[in-house]
Amino acid sequence: MGGDPGDADTREQTGGAGDRYRMLFENNPIVIWEHDFSAAKSYLDSLEVDPTEVAAFLDSHPAEVAALFDEVETVDVNRNAVEYYGARSKEHLLDNVDQVLGEEGWDLTVELWASIAAGETRFRGETVANTFDGRRRHQILELYVPEAYAETYERVYMTGTDISDLKERERELQRERDKLDEFASVVSHDLRNPLGVAQGRIALAREDGDLAHLAPAARSIDRSLELIDDLLSLARAGSEIGDLDDIPLAAVVRDCEAQVDGAAVSLVGDLPTIRADRSRVGTLLENLLRNAVEHGGGDVAIAVGGLDGGFYLEDDGAGIPADDRDAVFDVGFSSNADGTGFGLSIVAQIADAHGWDVRVTDGADGGARFEVTGVESAS
Repeated sequence: MGGDPGDADTREQTGGAGDRYRMLFENNPIVIWEHDFSAAKSYLDSLEVDPTEVAAFLDSHPAEVAALFDEVETVDVNRNAVEYYGARSKEHLLDNVDQVLGEEGWDLTVELWASIAAGETRFRGETVANTFDGRRRHQILELYVPEAYAETYERVYMTGTDISDLKERERELQRERDKLDEFASVVSHDLRNPLGVAQGRIALAREDGDLAHLAPAARSIDRSLELIDDLLSLARAGSEIGDLDDIPLAAVVRDCEAQVDGAAVSLVGDLPTIRADRSRVGTLLENLLRNAVEHGGGDVAIAVGGLDGGFYLEDDGAGIPADDRDAVFDVGFSSNADGTGFGLSIVAQIADAHGWDVRVTDGADGGARFEVTGVESAS
């Protein structure tokens, strides 16, 4: 009366499997797209380009890449995709797919279409996606075509696994490797030279008994110790900052002034109270003061004042040529033969550790002016 029970059982099992699939699709913790590539595959075949030459062809015919995308039908996305891209709804995401595809994504699609032209049913690549709130997210993109659709590409599933944290960690490791390379360069060259001079002078004093050789040997050793101190400061500057406190900037400037021989500082107006690691800010200011004295002499006039979101330190010395202003923060850069070239690099790293920006420009009286911005004021 009600039909074949076997058919009913089959429908029930099929329905149950469909429900389970839908639940897995919607609740999967990774981004899943469901596409229909059949029209795009037909268009790709109609180009009559040898599969081994598709990538080169599409590279030189970007309009064809756009045309292929126009043929793609995005059937569905899961809930995690909506959240991941910051879309208002599935409909919002499906209607604006082109907005989440970054420039790197367009580059990757050339490889994707080349793999489809070759009849491949799996593809994996790394790309960058855009979110609707303006972020850029690094992803591993994987494509899978079920066997039943391997000829037509009528069903294509694409997953996106976020690797943004991994990429940031890679960048951090690269910065650490770069720093180790800088240290190795200093140890192998800058530190070896004064130690070599000291070693030679001491050898001469032993040979001829002339103690006059010991004075330049002592100066070379002092130079080596100075380099070691600056290396240690540079290493600490690049690590994470400590606790943030409310720091009266004027008090820190006066403390630093007492630590730098020849520094005479005028405070301009009321200096702000800032949120910072006091020890690190002290090191930053000491290096700026020392830089001003070393390049401007003992009678250089130094002024410190407040800025909107920060502070500045300027002097009336010779200033810094415009062509050198980007390089002055590089490790080892110095226009002073007696300088170590670390001081301003330390300044830049301490500022960066706080999330601040630092730049150099002309001072009011022709010297150098260092501006530190992005500084949080104490509440």
